[in-house]
Amino acid sequence: MNNDQLTTDNDQLPKGYKQTEVGVIPEDWDVCYLHQISKKITDGEHATPKRTTEGYYLLSARNIHDGRIDLIDVDFVGVNEYQRIRKRCDPDAGDVLISCSGTIGRVAVLPAGLECVMVRSAALIKPDRSKTDGYFIQYVLQSRVGQIQIAQTLNQGAQANLFINHIEGLKVPFPPLPEQRSIAQALSEVDRLIAALEKAIAKKRAIKTATMQQLLTGKKRLPGFGEGKGYQQTEIGVIPEDWDVKSLLELSERITVGIASAATHAYRTRGIPLIRNQNIKPNKLDDDDILYISEEYELRFKNKRLQKGDLLTARTGYPGTTCIVPEEFELAQSFTTLITRPNHAKVDCQFLSFFINSDSGQSFFEQNQIGGGQKNVNAGTLRNLLVPLPSLKEQRAIATVLSDMDAEIAALETRLAKTQSIKQGMMQALLTGRTRLV
Repeated sequence: MNNDQLTTDNDQLPKGYKQTEVGVIPEDWDVCYLHQISKKITDGEHATPKRTTEGYYLLSARNIHDGRIDLIDVDFVGVNEYQRIRKRCDPDAGDVLISCSGTIGRVAVLPAGLECVMVRSAALIKPDRSKTDGYFIQYVLQSRVGQIQIAQTLNQGAQANLFINHIEGLKVPFPPLPEQRSIAQALSEVDRLIAALEKAIAKKRAIKTATMQQLLTGKKRLPGFGEGKGYQQTEIGVIPEDWDVKSLLELSERITVGIASAATHAYRTRGIPLIRNQNIKPNKLDDDDILYISEEYELRFKNKRLQKGDLLTARTGYPGTTCIVPEEFELAQSFTTLITRPNHAKVDCQFLSFFINSDSGQSFFEQNQIGGGQKNVNAGTLRNLLVPLPSLKEQRAIATVLSDMDAEIAALETRLAKTQSIKQGMMQALLTGRTRLV
């Protein structure tokens, strides 16, 4: 097992530690099979339950997320099915659930007050609470030690599955119960912070979406704009009477398609960046997994070189998704994306990007996609996009408000990623006994 080990420079175990099949752990810890510290390990109902529109929750693997039960997309059973299934599989508060098919190895403790049964794609672990803590088991199974074992024991058929015997044979680094509880409490506190950050991000995103829709259609005006003005009916709906409606073609110097013939043999590990559809996120260029082409090959397409402030619109994947070319990618190339060069005397590129990614803009692309199995948009479609257009000054003011909201969300996302990284480090340290809490 490829676990990190506690060793000295002389490859000797530190005092007070021992080598085990789950790595180096403290001498006063044991290694237990999961079945040795559980009262029951079983999976959910194998027969197809008779579902109802309401009643008791019928959980499956899709409802088990790491550290939580998700009830957004959940089935129900009536009282008779509930009582029948519970004779064999009876999940209660504090029990551990694990996904056994689909996305395998996600683990969560069942919270209090959730009356449920399960189907075969989920399994139940009833901890022996005189020996172990359910949350401690959850964190061990989520850790590197647990996930490596799960990956190694999978039944690799047409569809991988985790069976009861696999779960029973999982090995657990096992400190005394008080230390288990201390470890679980420390990690739970970090989880609560992560959940609070995720909730704050979701709230900020919802506020931004609503604000975008109001500002970009003129339903709400910023201070200093539109005093005493009414509204007018247009081909794209009701907008302020001092706004105009223009097609994207009218607002652009050109709308074209990026390189469409970049053969795979032209790709390099360095050279001229080649932006693809998958690099385009709403109002943001994702520079992960950027390909490159040689300078010699790129010269064939010099008329397609990007400029700072150009808009890139995805043709496939999530067609219509748009971002602005940042300064560091000026003179880069793009592969099969749509390129819009705005007329900066008429339209602000940030305002335009926000509008294209808004509900109104994306609705246009959903209604005008072409293609069969893989939907896409083309340059002709993009040219016909109609844009509600305030003055350039108001455009910039709207873009500034929305950009500030994006910055707030990005700051929270950075904090969330940092907290998640800290949690991973804590798990590795606490669950191997590198850091002791008692």
